[in-house]
Amino acid sequence: MRAKIISHGQLLLADENKYVFFKKGKLFFSKSIQETPRFLCRIPQSGLKKLLCNIPLAERMLRLAPRTAAWIDDHSFLIAHRGIVYRIELESGKITQDHMFVSGMNAPLSFASVHGVKGFDDGIVYGNYVGESKYPISIWHRSMDGAWKEVFCFSKGSVRHVHQIIADPEHDRLLILTGDTGHEVGIWEARDNFATVTPLLQGSQQYRSCFAFVEDDHIYYATDTPLEQNYLYDFDAVNHTTAILNELPGPVIYGTALERAGERSYLFATSVEPDSRIRGKRYLLTYKRGPGVRDTYSYLYFGNPKKGFRVIAKFKKDFLPMVLFQFGNVLFPAGILRKIYVCPQSVYTYQGKTVEIEEEV
Repeated sequence: MRAKIISHGQLLLADENKYVFFKKGKLFFSKSIQETPRFLCRIPQSGLKKLLCNIPLAERMLRLAPRTAAWIDDHSFLIAHRGIVYRIELESGKITQDHMFVSGMNAPLSFASVHGVKGFDDGIVYGNYVGESKYPISIWHRSMDGAWKEVFCFSKGSVRHVHQIIADPEHDRLLILTGDTGHEVGIWEARDNFATVTPLLQGSQQYRSCFAFVEDDHIYYATDTPLEQNYLYDFDAVNHTTAILNELPGPVIYGTALERAGERSYLFATSVEPDSRIRGKRYLLTYKRGPGVRDTYSYLYFGNPKKGFRVIAKFKKDFLPMVLFQFGNVLFPAGILRKIYVCPQSVYTYQGKTVEIEEEV
């Protein structure tokens, strides 16, 4: 691995000639990776939290860094931060509150951009990501003119939360990944603006996933369970069969797509996380890894179904507790990448920084 630190901030969004970074409670913008980003705005928060953003361990423990963002258009974007969605204008740096999440929700794992999917209104969607299954779990849509509305609701107790929503314009549908245990786990198919939502796969840790992508009639998904061996699976939707592509050394939470030389490939990373059967304060402080977590490294995978997937980098989890100070992991900027940019989390050397993987892949 040849890892080059290109910023001491976190790259939140990337696109051709557009890059948005976060550092110490502030957002920055640049038109190229090489130029020094200009200050955009400070995320609204109390004076105490502004101070704590300058203390790395406090920032990690209090989850003061955003993990979720999305482009609205060429001139503006959204970020989710501590229960609120903000809209930021690129030119002026004006930041305004756009939406609030349900009580107890910090942010979704990702926003999904929906454009050109037959039967669906263009916009941005997310599903509620909360820790308890006693609440109905809703899916929300932001229209192109900025109006938010609830477009679907899973009944109380049917799912714990939504991990990810994936636009699949080739098949006129959205895919919804849900968790976490028993019947809550599933990959669902939504059609016609959520008029019909039906499970494709349901009821097993084998189907628990936060990252998936679609090619032709296949759904490729990586599992996300700390309790069992994890795999990258190929689900053939025509024959309704599932095959293992890769055995994985840990759960997968985050992934993204990369486009270059006319070919689409994918990046995803395994996480270092604890045994989720541990309860209470012990869970916050435990160093015991889940049985589905092989070691203390977060592994970065690269590839596609045609050429296969392989590890191109690994990052060692630091010595701090995995829950209180966040899992060892790798975050990715929103948007389709042309180069491999990653933001390692809770690891030695690269914590809080943006890294370019320079290895020839």
